[in-house]
Amino acid sequence: MVLASARTSSDRISGLVAGHLDPVRAEEALRQSEDRYRLLVETMMDGFAYCQMLYDEEGRPVDWIYLAVNSAFVVLTGLENVVGERATDAIPGIKDSSPELFEIYGRVAAGEGPERFTIDVAALSICLNIAVSSPAPGYFVAVFENITPRKKMEAALEEASRRLKQTNRELVKARDAAVLQSRTDSLTGCLNRRSVLAELYEEMERAKRKGGSLTLGMIDVDDFKHINDTFGHPAGDGVLCEVASRCLDALRPYDVFGRLGGDEFLVVISSVDEDQARSALERIREAIAAAPVSYEGQQISVTVSVGGVLWRAGSATDLIRMADEVLYQAKTGGRNRLVMQDGEQLA
Repeated sequence: MVLASARTSSDRISGLVAGHLDPVRAEEALRQSEDRYRLLVETMMDGFAYCQMLYDEEGRPVDWIYLAVNSAFVVLTGLENVVGERATDAIPGIKDSSPELFEIYGRVAAGEGPERFTIDVAALSICLNIAVSSPAPGYFVAVFENITPRKKMEAALEEASRRLKQTNRELVKARDAAVLQSRTDSLTGCLNRRSVLAELYEEMERAKRKGGSLTLGMIDVDDFKHINDTFGHPAGDGVLCEVASRCLDALRPYDVFGRLGGDEFLVVISSVDEDQARSALERIREAIAAAPVSYEGQQISVTVSVGGVLWRAGSATDLIRMADEVLYQAKTGGRNRLVMQDGEQLA
């Protein structure tokens, strides 16, 4: 049994040795392996190129020769019959437009290791994702996919996104402009009647909740009809704009100021006592009277009358009525003056 087993093992080893030493069988095995490899490469969807790298005397990569390519190479690049040709002959202008391609292929073929990269090949008007490795010194294999359609889609999406953002910015800007326009007086740029009254209501509600104080001032340009009749309506408009500007300069940033209409303005001063409110309204009157208004070389003397009411209770309508009454007292009392009263005394 042992002898038979030894003989069987010996026969098996002899057969294996004979098989390995049979050149016909070895050649057939190699041919089948090459056929499988060729079929694999030929059916790849990615482009394939096997090339020999050429260097100058100083070892710089200057060109490469195509030794083998697959069908996908032709489809993806549009290049035909390139086997045996130099890259610079097959693709005119490639060395000038894509010098980095020569550098990378040269490094890999010189044994510096495989690389993967994306490149725009301007000479072919395509963008490629390339994986390159070296099977032997001086040679390289490049496997690539054409991502030009994807890049075009990404560029189109990026452009669409840019346009959408620009449109959104323009819409926001237009919306803000519309809101501003709806809130401001077109002549003076301060709050218009609707907005200043809305702000008055809000300040009154805030004062109610917090127990704070509030003063309403009504401002009227003295002899405004005379200004219009003497200097013209454009000059009158200029006077109103300057009055509004000086009032805003005299007030705190968070005080409310707007145009009621015509030559009348309204100011709401919150969180101050009566003396502080009086001082604030007096600053407005003094700022207007301090210097004439210049309009197209004309010097126009302007003053205002101011009626101020310290609000204690009641509605906004009542408060406006009381401010108007006090303003009338300032007008009949000689103009260019401030009359200030407590709302409880007028209720």
